[in-house]
Amino acid sequence: MSRVGLPRALLYYRYAPMWRAFFETLGIEAVISPPTTSEMLTRGAARVVPETCLPVKIYCGHVLSLVGRVDCVFIPSIHSLRPGTHNCAKLIGLPDLIANVIPGVPLLTIDVETERLWPSLPQLALLLGKYWRINPLSLKRAVERAQAAQHAYQNQLLQGADPPQAIGAPDQGFAPTSAPLTVAVVGHPYNLYDDYATHRLLARLRALGVCVHTPEGIHPSVRWAGVEELGQVPYWTFEDEIVGAGGSLLHQAVDGLISVSAFGCAPDSVMLSVLAQAAHRANRPYMALVLDEHSGEAGLITRLEAFVDMLYRRKEKT
Repeated sequence: MSRVGLPRALLYYRYAPMWRAFFETLGIEAVISPPTTSEMLTRGAARVVPETCLPVKIYCGHVLSLVGRVDCVFIPSIHSLRPGTHNCAKLIGLPDLIANVIPGVPLLTIDVETERLWPSLPQLALLLGKYWRINPLSLKRAVERAQAAQHAYQNQLLQGADPPQAIGAPDQGFAPTSAPLTVAVVGHPYNLYDDYATHRLLARLRALGVCVHTPEGIHPSVRWAGVEELGQVPYWTFEDEIVGAGGSLLHQAVDGLISVSAFGCAPDSVMLSVLAQAAHRANRPYMALVLDEHSGEAGLITRLEAFVDMLYRRKEKT
């Protein structure tokens, strides 16, 4: 049976249902790499220079885990999703990076220039024809089913599901958790939902009695409006995930705000200063967590417990 690899990293948590529906409609099995492990990160980090950001090191490890198990690995090059905005270089040049640091791996790549997430049907037929014999008439149906799957996925996220939940159980309904404290946790999906990289940050917060709100629970148009409301000129494609979501959530009844970013990420380093100022103006406690492969679990737990304890004490005084 034909098989395509989908690395469980970077934009997987945003588009996995769409990609899976597309390939499976064509009769191609979508093979997902396993969750991130220490060995996977070590193997991926060995392929790139030390200055490479953590998400890309993890991505390389996921690609390596798929080599030999699939006909090819699907790696899109996403330039922009909105006119006038630009994506991070790591997402634009991802296919070229992987081709150079993991030579010989068979790649299937597409270029995404705007909010349209698939090339034209003739282009798709040409790209897929490198590996499989595809009926051109089935491509239109595959794209339609992929778009429907993505729409259903986004609706689940807006209803309170985390991406890992929605991807693993697409037919189950979800509702936000009620808890004594409410904390907004903002960041890119590949930083928030990789349990290994974050040392199970979201699960630890919930175990401490915290109701967690993430950017995925806010409509994209509201997030984008939040960017403009904070006086920013939207430049980065996913700027709304941190600045917009943080600004929007600060207007709600949240007790505190946590940002999660990767060490060495230039766009995030600029945006986090905007978020810190917004939290100060809203009189909300703010904590920035910066991840890299050397981040210790004990240190993160200590900071997290201290932050939550401070929120409880602050709430008791009000």
